[in-house]
Formats: sequence, C-alpha cells, structure tokens
Amino acid sequence: MDILDQNFKKYYYNYLEFNKLNNRFYPKTEDFTVNDFKYPIIISFYANNIIGAISNKLYESIKYILKEDMDRIELENCLINFFSKSNEDIVINRMRRMSKVKETNLSVADVICINEINKHLFYNSFTQHNDVKYKQVKWEKLLKNTYINGIVRDDKIVSLGYVSNKNIYGANIVIQTLDDYRGKGYGKMIVEKISRDLLKDGIMPIYWVNENNPASLRLAESIGFKTMALEIVAKYN
Repeated sequence: MDILDQNFKKYYYNYLEFNKLNNRFYPKTEDFTVNDFKYPIIISFYANNIIGAISNKLYESIKYILKEDMDRIELENCLINFFSKSNEDIVINRMRRMSKVKETNLSVADVICINEINKHLFYNSFTQHNDVKYKQVKWEKLLKNTYINGIVRDDKIVSLGYVSNKNIYGANIVIQTLDDYRGKGYGKMIVEKISRDLLKDGIMPIYWVNENNPASLRLAESIGFKTMALEIVAKYN
C-alpha cells in the first residue's frame, strides 16, 4: 500500500465513522453536511468493499433493502425506487472521492488569500452585490471555512475556493467560478494552491465531484488527483 492509499484510508474511515466492528451498512449519528447540503446516505465502493453510512433516521427502513452483493447500478436503482415512494425530497447522485499527495508545477501566482483585509472584493462579487445584508451573511458563513483563496479580476472575485469538512487527516476542497470566467484555468489554480497549503500542514486534499460534471473531473485529474472511491449518495434537495 503506497502513501496515497495509506493516508486516504485513515481519512476515509474517520470521515465515514467506519471501523471493522461495524457491519458494511451501518448507522451514523447525523447526516453528512457538505457546503450547506445534507447527505443522509453515502454508499462507497472502496478497496474492493462496499461501505454504507446511513443516518439514524433512515437506517431502520433502509437496511433491509440494501444487499452487499449488489453492484453500483443495483444499489443506485434500489435507492431511487425507495425514495420515489417516500415523502422525502431526496435525489441520488454518483460521486467520486479523489485525492493526491504531490504538488504539480502549475503556476498559482494569480491566487490570493481572501480575508478580512480584502473582504471588499467579496462584497463586489457574485450575485446580489448591492445587497449589503445578504453579503454580510454570506461573508460570515464563508469565514467559518478555512484556506479561503480566490482569483480577482476587475476588482471582484471571479473564482473562489475554500476547505470544508476538515478532519485531522483530510479536507474537502470547494470551488466555484463565475460563468463568464470558466475555461480559463482559474479553478484549477485555486484547487492546486489549496492542495499545496493542505499538504504542507499534513492534511490530505480531497476533491469530491459528481460524475455528471466532466469539466470538474478533468480539472482534478489534470493536477494529479486520483479517484480513490466511487460513491452513491442521497442528498436532500
């Protein structure tokens, strides 16, 4: 097992709250929360095993329909059928959890740290830029995250990245870029910069991406991220 596999295993089992005493499908105290979205179920195909973390409120009703010998498509269809008959407003997505342990030589000179000193840039950026109250709420929420970085053009942030869901082993990188500034490599630069900072701090960079987002997948792969686990997840709309 190489260093990437070793580090990812520590991060992933900690994140999923999985240990060898658990059954493959097991209850989790709370929903997973990522970027303000709630995920009550993550079923992972990892290291030739299936691991299913299910929130307590759904566990008793879900555990009877999930089988360890199901493949990914069968498990996905099983969950889709279950929630189509329930009152829960939930969608099922296929995700990839990616990571890396090495930097690339990509230039990140245009990336700057976003903080209280230059927060006026944030107030100039994104939607509802004239709504000060709205922006204040968004800014305070953003500050709860870490490793906040961006690229600035025309005195506004056109691409923004930060870390969420950090544990002692790894941290998920979130990236968003204004539509008019996509395709310029800005997101790639920010993800690489945050990855370097995390690695310097002994934390594994994690990139969690929907398989229906090929542009985001290409971004991660182009700077050395490797798919470590395939997942089926349930997300509240």
